[in-house]
Amino acid sequence: MLQASRKRRKVRMKKFFPVLIFILIILINKVFPHNVQYYLNQGISNFNEERYFDAIGFFRDAINLNPYDAKAYYYLGNVYYVLKDYKTSLEEGLTGLKYANTDVDLLLLVANSYRELQEYAKAEEFYKKTLKLYPSDPEVLRNVGEFYLKINRLSVAYDYLKKAERVQKDSYKIAISLANYFHKKNDIQNAENYYKKAFNLNPYNRDVFVIFAKFYLEQNRILEAAKILESGEELFPNFFSGISLLSECYIRLGKVEKKYYQKAIEKLEWLIKNFPKIDEKSLSMLYYKLSLSYENFDINKAIENYEKAIKLDPNNELIRYSFETFLIEKLEVNNPKREEFALYHLEKAKNYKNEGELNLYFLHLKRAITINPFFIEARRLLIDFYESRSDFYNAYEELKKLDKIYNSSYEIKDKLEKYEWKLKKQKMKFEKPEYLEYQGVFLVDSEYYNFSEVFSKIFSYYSQYFEKFKFSTLEFRKKQGINYILEFLSQNNKTFFIISTLDENQKLILFSIYEKTGKIIDKIYFNFKEGELEQVILKFLQKINSDYPSICKTEKLPGEKEIKIKAGILDGIKEGDEVSTFDIENLSIKKKDSVKIINAGYYLSTGEIVEKKKLPEIGNYAVKAEYLTTKYLTKWKRILGY
Repeated sequence: MLQASRKRRKVRMKKFFPVLIFILIILINKVFPHNVQYYLNQGISNFNEERYFDAIGFFRDAINLNPYDAKAYYYLGNVYYVLKDYKTSLEEGLTGLKYANTDVDLLLLVANSYRELQEYAKAEEFYKKTLKLYPSDPEVLRNVGEFYLKINRLSVAYDYLKKAERVQKDSYKIAISLANYFHKKNDIQNAENYYKKAFNLNPYNRDVFVIFAKFYLEQNRILEAAKILESGEELFPNFFSGISLLSECYIRLGKVEKKYYQKAIEKLEWLIKNFPKIDEKSLSMLYYKLSLSYENFDINKAIENYEKAIKLDPNNELIRYSFETFLIEKLEVNNPKREEFALYHLEKAKNYKNEGELNLYFLHLKRAITINPFFIEARRLLIDFYESRSDFYNAYEELKKLDKIYNSSYEIKDKLEKYEWKLKKQKMKFEKPEYLEYQGVFLVDSEYYNFSEVFSKIFSYYSQYFEKFKFSTLEFRKKQGINYILEFLSQNNKTFFIISTLDENQKLILFSIYEKTGKIIDKIYFNFKEGELEQVILKFLQKINSDYPSICKTEKLPGEKEIKIKAGILDGIKEGDEVSTFDIENLSIKKKDSVKIINAGYYLSTGEIVEKKKLPEIGNYAVKAEYLTTKYLTKWKRILGY
């Protein structure tokens, strides 16, 4: 009996032992949840809810427990990839490959990171390596297709994407990639069909909602984009990316119906309050969007949020110039806020002068005066700048303005009287360069908040330093095509126009130059960092300033041997240079005699005819001799309208 009882107890213990172990594991995990998989699961969960910085913490905890866990590096790198920190996503991917060198997810992460860093040769190398290991994997085929799409090898991209689709027809990711392909080809109908297909294949994925809404937003179908995002907001908790894009929809709708600004404010304030962790630049952009929304009905709230935005990202020129434009339009000239921003530009000007950047010194002085016209120190420095360049005309004009503002200053009155005495006694002459001006129109094609408005104003402002160009600005209206632009050119005696286009990722800016018939002359690309306006505008203006020569007027007085060339050192003319003179006859350029420069001043030079003739022919205009050759002539003739 006793032996039988012991046997029964042993059997019960054997049956109960696995259950006991299972309960023990659960209890240990609850009390000591410090195992790699726990942290990975927590990280994935936070990632899926867009709590990216929390996810980073969990993935790093997993790596701390097991530094050899390749998947942990993949997950960590993927978060940085989504945050567009491609350098860090690449580093994490390469580290992960040390421990799993054929892991498909890590290989694609590295390849995609190289792609977004524009290191295309390295990206292609990794794509080929991955393709060799996994020739039929639909995700590999899709990513390779996206790579060739990125570098504009569209036919190759399409082949890979269609092959991926044949392998896995029900993949929403492949449908999105094919939609991207058709979108890039400007086949909007097929693009929309594939975006809808992706949406139907995975109607519970928050990324699909955002991507589909972005497509509609780019097509200016803002209400449709808003409806998609509103439904996503009801479906997904913490739908941060969708609500952020929804606020953008409301801001754009607010330009037509102001009631939408209130909706934008509601969403933006929710984001600011609920975003789990956010970097300062992203938070700054939320305050900036909030400022734009408040601009129309609460000046104080707009100012309050602009100040928060600038404090978080003081070097963001889009935000700063937006705020300055708002202050100039809404506040009195003597408002302390305007004085504060004028002082900022004065300090910037002084720094640029110390660095030898005199063009930026001049422009920031002018900006300080634009914001605060009563800024005496800035006006004094501007007068000194003009005098240092022997530009006595502008120095005199600025002195007269300063005298009106500060008429109790004996120093200013004394200086003004000296100018007037010298002019009266002909001891001073006002010399100014005289150009055949390039008359253009500038437009901005962008729906990125108020970028088009601010960029146009700053472009117009900075172009004043390049005096041979005279620009008007015009609102870009995509639906009307270019006919209204050509009509504007004709009515205002303009001979060319430029359309500046900011790409959808705010990474690249294109300047397209057109002649007055609408034919393209040139396309100039620059990399663009969000919030950096000054440098890209100056790079473009310096580029066209070097591409298109200074064409100055000439003068030959009766009885004088020398020819006056109304340009000088500041236009790159120096002693010994040869300039060709020409006239414009019947809308064509007729070359005349050449002139050799014998004396180059700042704004006026003199020269003599190269070939001695009894009856010399001097044209009304002059340009450096090399620019009247076929190599250069055709290009600058087109923007002059000849």
